Amino acid sequence: MVTKEYAMAAVETLEILKTLEKEEYKKIPNEVIGFLEKNKDAEYQPDIDFGDEDIKDKIMKKTKEILSGIYLEYLCLPEDKSEYLKKVRKKEAEYQEKLKEKYNVEDLFKKRKN
Repeated sequence: MVTKEYAMAAVETLEILKTLEKEEYKKIPNEVIGFLEKNKDAEYQPDIDFGDEDIKDKIMKKTKEILSGIYLEYLCLPEDKSEYLKKVRKKEAEYQEKLKEKYNVEDLFKKRKN
């Protein structure tokens, strides 16, 4: 059993994957597509506007995670994988730095004293 969030992300992922060229879509194993189909939320109707430049901001975080995994495992060319992983690691480091600044223990105590 998957979470509601994952089931909704599976729907969004399948919708996005349908936009791939046939040859690219074929690179994704049937087991992966089948898993998403089996675990999707049958009632969820995503409102994805593929013409929207801000589409990345409007799909679920979990959808991005699933798509990232599919891209890395099945669609990314071997020579592009290391560059892609560098970008992912850089974004993660930036995110962790923001969290560190936001939840800095020293600052939390300073705010309480004032």
